[in-house]
Amino acid sequence: MESNMDIKINELSAKTFNWLGMNESVVKDVPEFECGSMVVTTPDEVTCERELVDSIALSGIDKETSGMGRDIDELISDSGVNSFVLKTKPGITSSKPAIVKVPADAGTINKLVIETDKDSIITVVMDYLSDSLHDEEKNKMFGVQTRIQAGSGSKVNLVQLLRHSSDYSCLNDIGAVLDDNARLNIVQVILDGDKNYMGCRVVLKGKGSSLKTDIGYMVNNDGRLDMNYEAVHEGKVTESEINAAGVLKNGAFKLFRGTIDFKKGAAGAVGNEKEDVLLLDDNVVNQTIPIILCAEEDVEGNHGATIGELDEQIMLYMQARGLSREQVYEEMSKARIKAVCNLIPDEDTKNMMSDYLEGEQLLENGGEQENE
Repeated sequence: MESNMDIKINELSAKTFNWLGMNESVVKDVPEFECGSMVVTTPDEVTCERELVDSIALSGIDKETSGMGRDIDELISDSGVNSFVLKTKPGITSSKPAIVKVPADAGTINKLVIETDKDSIITVVMDYLSDSLHDEEKNKMFGVQTRIQAGSGSKVNLVQLLRHSSDYSCLNDIGAVLDDNARLNIVQVILDGDKNYMGCRVVLKGKGSSLKTDIGYMVNNDGRLDMNYEAVHEGKVTESEINAAGVLKNGAFKLFRGTIDFKKGAAGAVGNEKEDVLLLDDNVVNQTIPIILCAEEDVEGNHGATIGELDEQIMLYMQARGLSREQVYEEMSKARIKAVCNLIPDEDTKNMMSDYLEGEQLLENGGEQENE
């Protein structure tokens, strides 16, 4: 697979000082993507169709910029990928979630479109897993784009579980448009990967529409996590909430961009964003840039970040009960991820992730030696 292009992603809508290096990211040596082999299983209440990307390129969803930006759209168009399109009928609640298996095949890209009709409810669980058949690939990068058009009064629950192996990199992009009184809930759990690039842009176009995003992440062993989340308030009395909580260890790098953009006419809108970062080493890099843009007076926006190390009193308390320092780190890290997993609206998926976390060691020592 040739790797012959660089792309610019995750651009801030309002630039900050260039020397901070946070305005955008450039992903180098991106492969020429091919159509991926995503597998979709749906309940009876949800229809699933395959469409060429060109056939929906001019739809209302794709006219809006996504979280990563136009370069990812061009990659998808050039790949000739077929889109899976999930649709609901008016007033229908799906009895079970749609399950989307996303194999982390090197050099592949997938696209999922979710279109909900009036007053319908759908839950979509996307599970990203590595494919050992492509271990010989040097550039193990894959991509996924999810586009959402939520009809008036509808509700979309989107769950994304990134648990591909540590030598794979992922481009994960979301773009959504919400009509009147539509609601979008996003739960993302990021557990592994070499370099994970996350983009998400949601346009709250309709009156009374709302967004809630909960992100839990673990970055370890020189991994990189680059995030760009944007809530664009266009409709009146709209509401957004962006929450992120994670752990950095062993040379990890994380950049979080969170933007709440109140457009003119979005009277009565409320936006909140918060991040909580636990640093388990001195050699990690954490960058957080919360932004509130305001072109409307009658709005309320709040942002905050808590960044720090594990409290020494907590460490001493848990060590006194027989846990080593590494065990304390492991349990505290799992607790943060489990808190986000508990927000998953499907019990089977929630239980699956609970079992998965119990069997996983999230933190590896990375060659360090701890003195007890």
